[in-house]
Amino acid sequence: MKRSLQPKLTLQGDGSESRGHRESLPSMPAEEAGAANSIPGKRDWVKLTAENVGRYVLGEDCIRVVHCLSNSRGGLGDDSETIELHPRFGPAVDAIFNAYPKAVCVEHLPDISPPDQVDLVRSLFRAGIVMVANDE
Repeated sequence: MKRSLQPKLTLQGDGSESRGHRESLPSMPAEEAGAANSIPGKRDWVKLTAENVGRYVLGEDCIRVVHCLSNSRGGLGDDSETIELHPRFGPAVDAIFNAYPKAVCVEHLPDISPPDQVDLVRSLFRAGIVMVANDE
């Protein structure tokens, strides 16, 4: 039986979700528009690359997006990686994860400024968590 990850967790776990690397949000011009297989821009639509690509943990001091995209699948060790984000990105991260399999428009992500919308999506894109889905 295939077991899937829940998209949202709480910080009541054993703390293992905090292992991995930290990625800060990059600073890039929000005016750049992306295309399929390119860096997403503010008018692009994005979606998760796969249903179980990762999960996120909402905490008071940060949001942790945990994924295992670099997992070699060769062993039983903890190969997950973590991207830590400011709590203000919570509603936007929630919108992206809960929209799957549908795409969301970057400029319609809730509760954050347009430059932050683009920075968030580009951070998730670089980690392989989201992809540009303009043709859907």
